[in-house]
Amino acid sequence: MLSQDTILNALKTVKYPGFSRDIVSFGLIKDVSAAGDAVSAMTLPNGTYEIDGIPPGFYWVYAQSLPPALEGETANLGLIYPLAADGVTPVPPGCTGPSNPQECYFQTTFYPGTTNWRQAGEVQVSAGVAQGSINMQVEPRSYMSVSSVRSYGFVPGGVAVGAPPILKGGPRQTLIVAAPSGQTPTGEWYGMLYPEGSTDPNQFEPGISFDALGWVFQVVPNSARQYPAPNPNGYVAVDVTASNLAPNGPRHFIIQSADNVYILPAAMQAVSGPPPSVSGVQALAGGTVAVNGSNLSTATRIVFDGAAATIQSVVSSRQLIVSLPLASPGFVSHVEALDGTAWSSSDGQSSLYISGDSGVATYTFPGSGAPSLSVTSGTFPAGGSMTVDVIGTNTDFVQGQTFVGFGTSSVVVTSVNVLDSGHLQVIATAAAGTSVATTDINVTTGLSVISKYLGNSVTGM
Repeated sequence: MLSQDTILNALKTVKYPGFSRDIVSFGLIKDVSAAGDAVSAMTLPNGTYEIDGIPPGFYWVYAQSLPPALEGETANLGLIYPLAADGVTPVPPGCTGPSNPQECYFQTTFYPGTTNWRQAGEVQVSAGVAQGSINMQVEPRSYMSVSSVRSYGFVPGGVAVGAPPILKGGPRQTLIVAAPSGQTPTGEWYGMLYPEGSTDPNQFEPGISFDALGWVFQVVPNSARQYPAPNPNGYVAVDVTASNLAPNGPRHFIIQSADNVYILPAAMQAVSGPPPSVSGVQALAGGTVAVNGSNLSTATRIVFDGAAATIQSVVSSRQLIVSLPLASPGFVSHVEALDGTAWSSSDGQSSLYISGDSGVATYTFPGSGAPSLSVTSGTFPAGGSMTVDVIGTNTDFVQGQTFVGFGTSSVVVTSVNVLDSGHLQVIATAAAGTSVATTDINVTTGLSVISKYLGNSVTGM
């Protein structure tokens, strides 16, 4: 029975020949004519997998081995492995290959069975239809040629960001990728740099090349180069361009080594314009503020410490008038602009691209007097329900935006009824064998959190 409108349900075995068990990582890569998102799942120890909730469309499906544990990790990708039937014994990836007991990894493989994405078959996902038999036969190997890759880029102002934005139709831009390099205990050389026998850690491994999955991004030929020595993090730079006809969103990068393929999902973002910025916030009458900056529009989302403000009007691309989320008087929040520009409704960019972490604009919420609560005196009856009357001072309760708890899962709030900005009633049920005072209450409205454990006054009445 399907529980969601759209589903890709592939429940067939994908195993090494002769292997007793394995854990592999799958990625679903959406057709490049659509959004470009990647969806993934890991197989069960028997090699089966299922990925649910996929929007309709055409996808590439590929299997990629989990990377080896890095320094400080005790398992592949730092995972906690599933347990055997005894509930105690971990079940790691099988290392019982047909010819080499150390063959714990496998070749990256596109469905139905190729290492070249241009030869891969597309899988169509339709609403309400389970798509099965998406099976692949993968070849075992003893190590990963390239793994644990990260991507970076620089935005205006020189701030480095992961999965950087690349301007569609713009000039070539630099994508920086890094991956561990070195030698395995059994003598194999891995990584993009430091070839076997070389004394120069900045030389490329033979056979290394770079590509982009799909048609949105193009890698500029012969643009790959190593960072100058010393280069302890193994940085490699490659230039890319993006089609001006492409939709916005994340796209994927391919590193081809001499004997394997590595796919980095969402390595870069296709964008239509520069990121937004926030230079300052000015208080206005009526509980609104002016957010000043650049590249602002009706598509921009303004958040105060993550709480969304509501845009009231767009003065220009350099100023928005917004209504504030709720917060306690004197609360200092960081203000950030997200996503859209005048050219696009969503491109994944942020004003943090410009300001970095240290230059974020702040806003101090106005008002005087710390908020406090007076609540019905008493203790919740063990195993029973109780109605708690709450009177607030310097509060701004709003129905549907005000949430109440009592600091423990032993008391479950079943109803919150806001009577006015300073008055609410709560119905809660306590578990048997518990003793919880009503003054242990905490009330959250927007960014305002009132609790005696945060230094607020909470008394019985």
